[in-house]
This record gives sequence, structure tokens and C-alpha cells, in this order.
Amino acid sequence: MNTEMLAINRRDKYTQIYEMLYSDLLVGKYSMGQKIPNAVDLAKKYGVSRPTITRAIERLEKDGIVVRRQGAGTFVTQNIPAVNSKLGVLSSGLKVEPKAFKGFASLFGQVVSSIANSSHGTDYVMLMNELPFSSDEDEALGRALEISRQLINMGVRGVFFVPFNVSPENKTVNGEIVNIFRNAGVHVVLIDRDICEYPHRSSCDLVEIDNRRAGFKITEHLISLGCHKIDFLTGLNPASTTKERIKGYKDALKRHGIEPESSRVHRFGLSQPDSKQELKLVKDILANTDADAFVCSTDRLAPSLMRNLEKVGIRIPEQIRVVGFDGEPFTEYLPVPLTTVCQPAEAIGSEAFRLMKSRIDNPQMPVQTVTLETELIVRQSCGAKLEARK
Repeated sequence: MNTEMLAINRRDKYTQIYEMLYSDLLVGKYSMGQKIPNAVDLAKKYGVSRPTITRAIERLEKDGIVVRRQGAGTFVTQNIPAVNSKLGVLSSGLKVEPKAFKGFASLFGQVVSSIANSSHGTDYVMLMNELPFSSDEDEALGRALEISRQLINMGVRGVFFVPFNVSPENKTVNGEIVNIFRNAGVHVVLIDRDICEYPHRSSCDLVEIDNRRAGFKITEHLISLGCHKIDFLTGLNPASTTKERIKGYKDALKRHGIEPESSRVHRFGLSQPDSKQELKLVKDILANTDADAFVCSTDRLAPSLMRNLEKVGIRIPEQIRVVGFDGEPFTEYLPVPLTTVCQPAEAIGSEAFRLMKSRIDNPQMPVQTVTLETELIVRQSCGAKLEARK
């Protein structure tokens, strides 16, 4: 991991902390003249280093939002601008969970940062809400409902919502969350996917990518490299986006005369990194396939697959090729850099903010859907460089 990557990582984290502190101050979480928590306490709260907190506070001071008094602490000034409209964010997965990549902003973290950047210089302020990671789905969803009500109590006019990927038992929860906001007169812009599956369409504005086209694109890339036994790896509860990616994967196979086989689509439940359970799952998959390539439904599945393939002595990409989806920032720094279909995080965020502003200005406008194009990022894991040397 080089120093340039570390610098990028620190800058992203510092910007996120600045934005969260700024929004807390703007909405009155700390009153004017009040002393805010010290750097040690803030570092614990946000799970970052003291230097990161210090940089964020220095920027707040430069912007005239706080003042530091030697030996006394940091205090809110009287110069906080008036805020006409508050906007909230409701999403999980704003940070990458695996410890090996701790500190990287996730795809959705980048999208939220783009939304916040788009709001700068406007009358809108962003209320950042990080939904804490929990392995207990019911607990996580209960917390999401609680945050939804808190946002309403704080007077938000709109909420950017990334629907949760849930088990069948909780399939109605995304609709419940949207209804909570709607009943309170709060506008909702969905990001990544709708709350109902095709062919149904909710009445919320939506910013998405064409997941079926993305699935076709990445699979055809592998076929162009000579792969003909391509398996698809997905989680235990595939989201609607994953189902569309699988359709695109099958479309590409058919286009090139390869009959899709249901046995080549595998469910893979992520547990703790390096766990014996994950290794057993990979061994079970390998015992029942002759795959020369794996398409992972998300970039977060790929590191575990790659790590466990290497444990059983399979070289990537020489023996099996691996690709992913989403363009998560950490993928470039894996031991074998990952080929992936990259979502345009900055454009997703800016379009989401544009839609929200338009919806607030014109509540009666027709429901809008913005579908953005993806980019294929070719790296080592797909074997393209091996083919080039032949």
C-alpha cells in the first residue's frame, strides 16, 4: 500500500468528518457559544484518529464556524448561517467493514460525499446518519426506523435513501420506511435501486445504473479473453440489482452461444475474514464446478473468494479469473488488483441532489428515473495482461 493511497484515504476521511461536524453544528446539536467535545472524544465517536479530527476542526475554524481558545477548548461561534432546508441520508454501508480495508470510504460513502458537495453554496444542509453495522438484521432495521423518525423530528424536507438488502421475512421494511417519510410530508429520492422489483415501480424519484447492461459488459469482457466456463457468485439474499446483473450475465453467455446453467450461480454468505467457514464454502463450490472465471455480484465478495482460492493453491488470474461490480475504492489495492464495473459515484450524488431540489421546488412533477452508465475498469484479476503477452 503506497503513500499516495494513504494520503487519499486520509483526505477522504477528514472531509467526511468535517461534513458531519458541520451538519451537527448547523442543525443546532451544539448551541451557539457551547463548547464541543474534545478531539479525543470526537475521535472515539467517529472511529478516526486525532489528527483527522484536528484537521476537520481547523477547517471549521477557518470557515468561522468554531473558535479554539487555548487551554479552554473549542466553541461554537455566533456566525453560523441560517439554514432554510435540511436534507437527510439513510443508508448502511457508508464504510467498508473488512478490517483489511478499514478507513476506505465505500461506494455509498462516496455518493453521500458527492451529495454533500453538491449542497455546498445552497440553502440546504445535509444531516449525515451512519447506520451502525450489525449482524442482526432485525436490530439494524429497528435502528433504521428510529433514525427515520429522528430525521422527521429534526424537520428534514427530503431524505436520500439507499434501500436495505433484506431477507424475505423483512421484505416490506423499505416500503415502511418510505411511508414514514411520505406521511410526514418528506420527499424521498432513492439511490441504487427501487423499493419494489421490476416490473413494479414506486412513486419515488430514483438514481441508478443499468445493472443488466453492467452484467452483460463484465461477462462479455471475460468471454473476449477466452473464458467459456463462467460462474456467478452472489450473497445469500440477492438484491434486485444483483438479479439484474445475473440477467445480464446470462444475456452475454447466450449472445456468444454458451448455454447458461443454473448450477453455475452460487450463493456465498460472508462471515468473518479468514474464517474456516468461508474456506469450506469455497472448497464446496470448487468441488462442483470447472469454472475458469468467477463474476462476483459485488466487489465486497471478491476479496474473500480470491483469498480462499489462493489458500487452496489456485493462482489468480493464471488458473481462475475473478471480476466484480461497483468500483469500490479498495479494489485497486488488493493483492491481485480487481477488474470491476465501476459505478459513477460522483455523478450519482450530484444527480440525486438535483432530483431532490427539483422535487422540493416542484412537488407535482412526474416521477423521475435517472439511469447512469458504468465504466469497465480492467486490472490484473481478469487476466487481460496474460492474454496481451500471448
